[in-house]
Amino acid sequence: MNRRIHFAFFTVALMLMSPIAHAEEKEAARQEAQKLYQDAAKDMDQGQYRRACPKLDAAREIMPGHVRTAMTLAECYDKLGQPATALIVFEDARILASAEGKLDKVAEIDSKLATLASRVPRLTLAVSRNVAALSGFSIVRNGVPIPVTQWGEAVPVNPGTYHIKVTALDKAPWQTSAEIQIGQAVTIDITPPWSVPAGPPPKTVENDKSSDPRTNPAPPIVQRSSRLRTAGFVGIGIGVVGVGVGAILGGLAVSKNNDSDDGHCKPNNVCDQIGFDLRTEARTMGNASTALFIVGGLATAGGVILVTASPSPGKGQEAKARAGLWIGPSGVGIRGQW
Repeated sequence: MNRRIHFAFFTVALMLMSPIAHAEEKEAARQEAQKLYQDAAKDMDQGQYRRACPKLDAAREIMPGHVRTAMTLAECYDKLGQPATALIVFEDARILASAEGKLDKVAEIDSKLATLASRVPRLTLAVSRNVAALSGFSIVRNGVPIPVTQWGEAVPVNPGTYHIKVTALDKAPWQTSAEIQIGQAVTIDITPPWSVPAGPPPKTVENDKSSDPRTNPAPPIVQRSSRLRTAGFVGIGIGVVGVGVGAILGGLAVSKNNDSDDGHCKPNNVCDQIGFDLRTEARTMGNASTALFIVGGLATAGGVILVTASPSPGKGQEAKARAGLWIGPSGVGIRGQW
């Protein structure tokens, strides 16, 4: 009987002590985060941003929901000369403030974001169509592959030196570099000394009213139903290709996002330069994937409608229309009047 009583008292004591212990741990963590924040604030007052930012980052890991800590960390990154990273942290802080209903902090963050946007450098990699058409063509920036969806886009980056390496199948690697400062918008023309034959000009086969029929006979008459069915099958083919490419880009977007989590981005979405680049690539690929799914689906649906709705002409019935085929470096199409 005494053992049961002792066990009951012991159990009750543990139940009472557990919340107390948890509260003590939480208070200890809060005090540690507060000390890190205060030390970082002193470092920032002295202009020691390289020492302050890691302390604020550690404090934010301990107290991830503290809006002011995130805002101060973003300001530290900005003072350290990493405005692109500061942009990400400010955006995360805005999400926290909005979720907590702290409208005053949301307004403060919006003001800082507006000011910061004009100082974030932008880097554009301009690629000509002939060069991009080379087999195995790829671009690497500071060791990170750049997806085709970012070619020609002004991508936000931190200031610094950016080394660009371009490769293609059976071609010697070509390299260049650029130094980017705060607020600069830099465009690098990807112009390796590789000659690519220009594509043939578009060719058309159609009836020319101004020409002499004796030297330029009219093309054979094509039945309307045949043209509609052909256009329908072309639409289906384009749609299937679009959906397929969209699926590939979607998979690449997921892979890039997973790569960014592999030591480059923390759970609170603070990333180094490589992680930031990977997250940007993943977001761009995801948007392109969605667009291709939509366009591919519409093209497929339109093709099916044309195929199923094309009439079956009666015997001897011919279409009074002109149609022609054009072939060019960008694709194949049908041109005509009916």
